[in-house]
Amino acid sequence: MTTTKKISVSLPADLSDDLTRASKRLGVSRSALLATMLQTALPPILLVTNDMPAPDDVAAMQRYTSEKAIELRKLLGSTIDEIEAFPGKTA
Repeated sequence: MTTTKKISVSLPADLSDDLTRASKRLGVSRSALLATMLQTALPPILLVTNDMPAPDDVAAMQRYTSEKAIELRKLLGSTIDEIEAFPGKTA
């Protein structure tokens, strides 16, 4: 049995509407659709970011080479730009 955890996610209204529309057409919940999409999208991100220093460790971040950032950009393309431009992004 898989354990689940509830989280709260804020989305732009148009994205939320698209998610609702797609989930209805597929006959699944929004939660199930998001979980399936994250199961696909998250592993490559974790693969690249697992050895990254914590963002609040400024010195370590400065020492960290751009090699992983380049690798991540290759894997995710424009998704990074969309994440960085997201209005609800913190720090």
